[in-house]
Amino acid sequence: MKKGIVSAFLLLILVFTGCETSPPINVQDDVFGGVAVTGSPVGAAIFLDGNNTGKVIPDTLQVKAGVHQIGAQMDGFLSETKNITVPGNSITNVVFDLAPVTEQKVVVLEDFANVSCVPCVTSNLVINALQKGTYKNSPVLFIKYHVNYPSPQDPFYQANRSQLTARAQLYNVLSTPTTFIDGRFKPLSADSNQIKQYIEQQLRQPARFRMTATDSIASGEIHAKIGIEVLSIPEAGQNDIVLHVFVVQEEVSFTTPPGSNGETVFHDVVRGFFTGAAGFVPAFNGDNGQKLNYSFSLSTGTGWDLSKIKVVAFLQNKNSKEIYQSAFSIK
Repeated sequence: MKKGIVSAFLLLILVFTGCETSPPINVQDDVFGGVAVTGSPVGAAIFLDGNNTGKVIPDTLQVKAGVHQIGAQMDGFLSETKNITVPGNSITNVVFDLAPVTEQKVVVLEDFANVSCVPCVTSNLVINALQKGTYKNSPVLFIKYHVNYPSPQDPFYQANRSQLTARAQLYNVLSTPTTFIDGRFKPLSADSNQIKQYIEQQLRQPARFRMTATDSIASGEIHAKIGIEVLSIPEAGQNDIVLHVFVVQEEVSFTTPPGSNGETVFHDVVRGFFTGAAGFVPAFNGDNGQKLNYSFSLSTGTGWDLSKIKVVAFLQNKNSKEIYQSAFSIK
């Protein structure tokens, strides 16, 4: 009988000790805190760690204790994000005061073409009609890159082969014509309605930067001055936002077609690269209100009509390809 009692006692010991880890781990429930989000404008969407919560200002979020990003966004206002530390079992107050958009976003249309590209004849007509008609007095920048297909003898391509190839590779362009709006949207190059849809959509977006571009020509060189003011710094890595600065000729004419598609007049052609294929990384410090100014120089090229030359500049995320803002010099 004693043997049975001892065995049962040992069994109980094994059961209880078997439920412990070695060494034992104290398991605690997650600790939560509250975030009371208030301010203006009322109705702005509240974001938690980059995700839309479905809640709007004013409201309170329940979150795990720790470090979080709280953001607020609303059309017509500059978005804002704040880093906060939320203690457990208490309420943290976050107040937003979003600034209304006062700066117009300049939309960038980039088109890849070739002097021997037959479909480019139609797309060029469509894009030129939009530029001179619908968007004649609108903040839309048109840029044409000439690449090496179908003909590597394209004279515009030959003048800047490595830079133009790199630009096409950035977007994985495999044929011409290919068109992008603000680096993110790819309409059919001959579909004016789709192009307008994307342009109008982007014109409504808030400007994250204020940019200026001026040019001067002296002693066989063109000089560019670019001004940048941060309005609402995007969520991006320190070196992800790149400044591209090009020389664009508004119109180039030939007496005979330089390619096999019959065209003799070309518009908004990239003639030179101030900042090379990779662009230039501005010294952003992460603060809104920061102002930066840069100067670049480039020798003028053979055959350039300097009366039709302008400087174009834009800020682009090299990973997402999104173009945040652009500017161009005015003749």
